[in-house]
Amino acid sequence: MVDFSKRSFWNFTLKDILSIISSVAIPIALAIYTAIGSQQQKQQAEKKQKFDFEQSRELRQQTLYDEFLNNIYKLDKDDYLNDSKNPWAFANAYYRAAHRQWDTIRKADVLQFLKEKQLIGRNNCTNGCRTTKLDDIIRLNELNFNNVHLASETGILNKLNLQCISFDQVSMSNAVFSFASLNGVSFDGARLDNAKFDDSSLLCASFNGTNLTDADFGNSDLTGTHFSNSDLSGAKITEDQIKQAYFHNVTMPNGEKSEIKSSSTTKKPIIKTTTIIKTKMSTTTSTIAIASTTGNVWNTSGITILDSSQVTKVANIYIDSNNTLYITDETPSAVVWRLLQSTTSATVIAGIKSSSGSSSTQLDLPQGVYVDTNGAMYVSDFYNHRVQKFINGSTVGSTIAGITSSAGSSLNQLDGPRFITLDPTQAYIYIADGVNNRIIRHSTTSTSGDNGAVVAGGNGAGNTNTSLNHPWGIWYQSSVSSDLFITNYDGHSIIRWTPGASSGTFIAGVPGTAGSNSTLLNNPMGIKLDNYLNMFVVDNSNHRIQMFCANSQIGITIAGTGISGSTATTLNGPRGIAFDSEMHMYITDFGNMRVQKFLKL
Repeated sequence: MVDFSKRSFWNFTLKDILSIISSVAIPIALAIYTAIGSQQQKQQAEKKQKFDFEQSRELRQQTLYDEFLNNIYKLDKDDYLNDSKNPWAFANAYYRAAHRQWDTIRKADVLQFLKEKQLIGRNNCTNGCRTTKLDDIIRLNELNFNNVHLASETGILNKLNLQCISFDQVSMSNAVFSFASLNGVSFDGARLDNAKFDDSSLLCASFNGTNLTDADFGNSDLTGTHFSNSDLSGAKITEDQIKQAYFHNVTMPNGEKSEIKSSSTTKKPIIKTTTIIKTKMSTTTSTIAIASTTGNVWNTSGITILDSSQVTKVANIYIDSNNTLYITDETPSAVVWRLLQSTTSATVIAGIKSSSGSSSTQLDLPQGVYVDTNGAMYVSDFYNHRVQKFINGSTVGSTIAGITSSAGSSLNQLDGPRFITLDPTQAYIYIADGVNNRIIRHSTTSTSGDNGAVVAGGNGAGNTNTSLNHPWGIWYQSSVSSDLFITNYDGHSIIRWTPGASSGTFIAGVPGTAGSNSTLLNNPMGIKLDNYLNMFVVDNSNHRIQMFCANSQIGITIAGTGISGSTATTLNGPRGIAFDSEMHMYITDFGNMRVQKFLKL
């Protein structure tokens, strides 16, 4: 039997049901609405807080930037940014304090500002190679530039000017250089992993001891770029770019070392015909291909082309456009030898063998030798204090500078002349007048007793940039510079000097300091340069040949070991250096009484 009293409990009308649902749903809906509104308010608050934080950070960055500019302006106004204020401590203190707080955008902006104001990258590197040697006022060493983006605002129309800047021991991981001119820039001990060089120019740039793993060189111009002691593992670099550049002791993208190891047998030089570089080592330009994917090096084992059975104390060497060798032999021979290409026997073309003297057919400790494009030969005659000119193969010399057997410091005299070079017109000869500590210029058509003009030094021996200290080697690389490059034998340095200027610029060695590490020299003698201003120095008392890449004061030993010896890999007091048309290197090995040839690989 059904209990109707209980059934009536469930007997609700629709109105009752709706009333019940409303009483429950409305609070729930209100709760949900409140929760959503609260979440939205929270999100809005977070957005506002983030915006305020970004605005605050941006304001702080701008304030730091403005404060730095004001500080630099004050220093400049008070004349604290001129060369006499070196080392510019206040400017560097302001910069470093601000740099550590800047974001990557300000770091990039400030680099551009510093360059525009010539506080960094002060040298001229428009064509890639530095023409001066000015210190940067602001030093960038040991700073962090990770993720910095340096790009031209107009793209290909105008490259961002970052030329000649020195980035020493900086960290620039993931940095981007886009449409930038990095000509002459040096990265020494830097970190550039994953860096990208996009449509940029790196003419004569230098990477030494730099981490470039996974770097991307895009379609940048690497003509004359130098890589030494660096890591290019995994880097994106094309075959054409590799052919443009120089590599020494570099881990290449494929993991292999760039430098070819010499063996007991002489290797045939690798000659690439796809990359043409014009190198002027004499007065005639010869076109040769010298770049290779394995690096710009020479075989470290020399080949003796003349030994003590023919020559004695060989002093200097010159090679003409026909690859004919001219060699001065000091003593006891006192002659000039000529060795034709592909021959093994040299002939005497000036002086009387083993008969030194002061007549027109004799020489006494001949030093420098130079042959012009007309075949006229010039020889500096040390103990006769003169320079002799031999024309048309004649063995009778005429004096064009100095007075025979008359040492002195007058403009018509010489005192112990060393090496010589001619200007590109061949109208003038430049003489390293050793004892007089000067470079003197004479006309190539002058006669004995004519006055010359002092174009460098002449202020007594010294290690300042206004004097010379027993100048020995001299070279004029007219194809790229109007300057003279001079070795200071007793000054242990190399100085670059514009003829007629009151001072020069030291470019290698430490003036007055002898040493054997990569930045020091010990009695440098011979010197040659190529068209990229790579410099080759005969480091006499260190028994080695040092190569200084353009813009670098760090030498790379390309021949000799630093210890005297008579083996194929050692030298003993080398003096002269020359290159033939294929860039094979020839050294007068004075102490071993021989001439050595080092094959270009």
